[in-house]
Amino acid sequence: MRTHPHILAGALALVAPFLAPPIAHAQEAINTGAATQPSPGHTVLREQIRFTRLRDDPTGRDREVEQWSSVTSLIHGITSDISFSLSAPLVYREVDAPDPADSGSVFDLDDVTAMMRWRVLRHDTGPIDTLRVSLLTGLEIPTFTSVSSDSWDPIVGAVGTMIRGRHGLSLSGQWKFNTGTEREPLFAGKGKADLLRYDAAYLYRVSPADYADSSDAAIYAVLEMNGLYETNGDHEVFLAPGVLFEGRRFAAEASLQLPAIQKLDRRPETRFAITIGVRFLF
Repeated sequence: MRTHPHILAGALALVAPFLAPPIAHAQEAINTGAATQPSPGHTVLREQIRFTRLRDDPTGRDREVEQWSSVTSLIHGITSDISFSLSAPLVYREVDAPDPADSGSVFDLDDVTAMMRWRVLRHDTGPIDTLRVSLLTGLEIPTFTSVSSDSWDPIVGAVGTMIRGRHGLSLSGQWKFNTGTEREPLFAGKGKADLLRYDAAYLYRVSPADYADSSDAAIYAVLEMNGLYETNGDHEVFLAPGVLFEGRRFAAEASLQLPAIQKLDRRPETRFAITIGVRFLF
């Protein structure tokens, strides 16, 4: 049987990206987005469990809140530069307040967020080192449940990621056009005011010291700054230390958010928030 080496080599080059094992080395922090995304045809399943405690309600309603949320996200690579994500939060909330109308517990599905990500810049300077920038556009879709904002809220934003050796840096900004009517919501972005979400994340690769494209796993120390500014003047900034483990098909993460700046007039202050999560790459 006669073979054609040049044809065989070309065919292998075409199918190699699909035969190679997917790599989950996205270096995406826990609370901050990154300009990395799955390869075409691959999907990331991300599950985050978050506990948040709210106190010191400045509205006079004296609401004290404890909330557990489980956020399930699917991120699918459409092309090498375009991905689509869908996030659905399931919420259990307990509210204690002097007014019985403000008190009680609820377990329900919160609003769903659909997002498109378009990478407009990719400059790779090594097997791992890179500079990437992506634009974001999306929509928060109301579920019309007891925890929903009952509003359709467009989102636009951008995110940039730079990786140099053992160091990674991501900067992200999103603007949410709120169309809701709640004047004194419990959380940012759930009322009438538009929301600016701005984030920065620094990641330091603790292990391994020398990293190659063939490496199977890495552990990162993470420090984040997460800001929430609403057009009604409410403003919160958090510092969030964390840890991230990334393998080829699996990642695990944990973070503690602590308030650094809190200037709120229309909703309770966040005392702290704890997040743990896992990611699976298919």
